[in-house]
Amino acid sequence: MNSCQTMLRRSLRLLYNGYYNSDGLPAISYRETRVRMYLPEYCSALTTFRVTCYASYIGHGCKDQEKLSKELHEELLSLKKKLDYLLPSADLLPNFALESQGARILHQMTSDTFQRVEACSWFGLSIRRPAVGPKIVIQGKSHLLPGQCWAFAGSQGHLSIALSHKVSISHVSMGHIPKMVSPTGSISSAPREFSVYGKKDLEDEESLLGTFLYDEDGDHLQTFKLPDHKTGSFSYMRLQVNSNWGHPEYTCLYGFRVHGKLAE
Repeated sequence: MNSCQTMLRRSLRLLYNGYYNSDGLPAISYRETRVRMYLPEYCSALTTFRVTCYASYIGHGCKDQEKLSKELHEELLSLKKKLDYLLPSADLLPNFALESQGARILHQMTSDTFQRVEACSWFGLSIRRPAVGPKIVIQGKSHLLPGQCWAFAGSQGHLSIALSHKVSISHVSMGHIPKMVSPTGSISSAPREFSVYGKKDLEDEESLLGTFLYDEDGDHLQTFKLPDHKTGSFSYMRLQVNSNWGHPEYTCLYGFRVHGKLAE
């Protein structure tokens, strides 16, 4: 057997660790054992160093990632508000409180219109500006202009609507001008908390369908989902405003919509 054959029978692991000499014979006894004595300690220290460095790096990375995520989230919210302002989700839903579709205001079951004190002068005569009636609330306007609203006195009032069809109601939408287009930068006359009631017939008792909060800092047209357990079909709707955002004299309603499906 030659030296090459002898080398092939040796352990490659021991060969790489210097256990054999050039002739294939053991050169240093327990060399591998001595290396093993120091190897675990070395590996442990190296691993600790690497983990510490990696953790430190990841820590900074997480902070950067968190900051980036926050900025991205804020930018997405800003973009969503801009898109919602141009195309509110309520515009993609059928509106059964729409005058052009047959809905109408029940004036005898609606609060009185607030009479503004301001008047204009014409050839020395003082003429009171005509008040805007409640039907403007059900005209479905997406583009709202300051002052083109129905106002009632105080912070509490109600508006009753005969819907265009008998409907299984799923959502309602409340519209108001945003702060950015208000001449004063405030919308204190906007409704705050409001409730909606449904009736199948005028003689029936009304059913409370939900109470909601209009966000003065939110989208100008906000849609609210009725609780899932509120089922039934209704031909009449009463909007009850329970409070406004602080105006002491009156509350303004720009738009109100009723969404759902035709009753079977």
